[in-house]
Formats: sequence, C-alpha cells, structure tokens
Amino acid sequence: MPSLQDARPARRGFTLLESLIVVAVVALLASAAIPMASKALSSAARKATRTELVQLGVAAQDCFRETGAAPASIEDLKSGHYLPETVAQGARPALDPARDAWSRAYRFKRSGDVLSITSAGPDAAMDTPDDVHILVDFTPIRREQTLAELEAIQRAITLHDGLHGSDTPRPATWSAVLCTLVEGGFLESAEPYGTDAWGNPYEARPEGTSRLGRIVSTSIAAGPAAAGAPVATAR
Repeated sequence: MPSLQDARPARRGFTLLESLIVVAVVALLASAAIPMASKALSSAARKATRTELVQLGVAAQDCFRETGAAPASIEDLKSGHYLPETVAQGARPALDPARDAWSRAYRFKRSGDVLSITSAGPDAAMDTPDDVHILVDFTPIRREQTLAELEAIQRAITLHDGLHGSDTPRPATWSAVLCTLVEGGFLESAEPYGTDAWGNPYEARPEGTSRLGRIVSTSIAAGPAAAGAPVATAR
C-alpha cells in the first residue's frame, strides 16, 4: 500500500541550464545597473562641486572687495572668514571644503582680473573636458569701487562750491584740487582718492585753462560701458 510520503510530488532542483540562465540574467542586470549607478554618483558629485564652487566664488568676491587682492588659495578665504558657515565646516559633512566631491584639492589660478577655481572632475586630471570650474571676474568690483569714489569726489566738490561759490576759481589739476578738498575738510584724506581701483591716477578735465570741469577715471572710460554685479559663472 503506498504511503502518504510516497504520494507527495518529488521536489525538482534547478537544472544546469536553468542555473546558467539565472546567472546570465543577473549578470545582464548588473551590467546595466552599475553604469547607471556610476553615472548617478558622478552627476551628484558634479552638482555638489558646482554648488560649492559658487560659494567659493562669492567668498572670493568678498575677499577682493575688502582687500583689493584675489585669494591665492582656500586658506586666504578661511583666514579672512569669507566662507559661509556651511562651507567653512564643509558642505559635505566631515570633508575638507578645500576639496571637491571627489576629495581632491581645488586649483586657484588668476589671469588678470579673472580668477578660476577648478576641480579636476572625475578623471582627476586638470585641464580636461570634464573639469568643473568657476570664473570670477573682479572688473565689476573695481568699477563699483571707482564709481563710489567718483561720487564722493563730486559731493565734496559740490559742498566746496556751496560754501565758497561755484564761480571761485579752482586749480585745473586734480592733485591740487584734492589737496584743497582735504584741507577744507570736504574729503577725509587724500589717499583713497588719488587713484581709481585699478591704481591709475584720476584725471581732471578742465574747462578753459584755469578751471576744473570734472574728474574722470580713464580705466572706466576704456572699460565696460555699464556697471554690473560681480561676475561669477560655474561650469
């Protein structure tokens, strides 16, 4: 008489062919998933690096506006406390803000009034197509500062004329007028107003031969036509 155990269907294991098919499917899925995961991680790293570069660019602008000098390294931004708190502590927890999302150091490089801050990107090689960098143009900051000085100069001249009369003869050279304005207390000192933010002397545009007409910065006359916000662009 057959037993209950004999009545149960026999369990059948995977055949070699089925096992090979399963392994092949898993390998196929893995081969598709790994590049996708790698691409997603690389995209996230680039995004985090771009975000941090923008913050470093703003800090570089603040440094230049206050000191007149471009930062040569991340240490210049740290020592001057120009970095926002989130960057100073690391935009990515437990990582040095001097390093990008691939944990590599940023490169600071200046050419004229343009500073580039660069991450080597995923290939770890500088000056290749996958670099991530920001360009910070300090020219608008110089223009901003020069226009502020010219405005202060104009106010001082207006006050001088209001007190002494607009018909009072003034020297035709800026250096002589500057001394007059400082001695009369219309400007606090001569030092900030002798030259523009590029270090070039202001020039007087006289009316006739003995009267000062206006003060100009030749740097602005030769520069951009319109004042604007400091430029910082990341790629």
